[in-house]
Amino acid sequence: MPNLPTNNLSLKDDIKVAIDDGDVQNIQSLSEAFQYANSDGFDVTYNVAGTDNMSEFQNYNHDAVAVTYSIGLSGIPASSSSSPRAAIGETFTITFNVSPDPNSVVGSCSFVNFGDGTSWASFPNGGNTGVSDGDTFQVTIAGNAIDGAPRAIKIRISSGSAGVTNSPRDYEYYQAAGRDYDPNQP
Repeated sequence: MPNLPTNNLSLKDDIKVAIDDGDVQNIQSLSEAFQYANSDGFDVTYNVAGTDNMSEFQNYNHDAVAVTYSIGLSGIPASSSSSPRAAIGETFTITFNVSPDPNSVVGSCSFVNFGDGTSWASFPNGGNTGVSDGDTFQVTIAGNAIDGAPRAIKIRISSGSAGVTNSPRDYEYYQAAGRDYDPNQP
């Protein structure tokens, strides 16, 4: 393939249609097209951040098929309401995962306020927004009160990136009652 010119171009409506060809993306620039590289046929190898150059069309495949992404978390200690984690607090590292191909999928992680509130869990390093495949961050769970009831919290991940089918997605963390908890006391 001959070398393509590197001069800048602007995406007129007819070029946008040729690139996007009936997709739902509202692509305004070539750089924006790379956000949807797999579904719009661009080879991210040739992306030059902040530019719109003809050379970035190398390996462009107009017949590319959209990729469906799935997001998830790993590293959350296994527990359920029938066998909750111990009542003592803990800090653990969780990993944001994207499959099959991370491309430019980004997400965020937050606590969902349900049942027992969210004040007993935190993200101590604040790394829970703008995460991409393989990024890690810590979650700290405070110890339960000595007479505290069993409790649960939801950790929610979400992504607004194109092609993600399971956003938002919730994970539940269950914590055991404090050692002096009496279910018969109000």
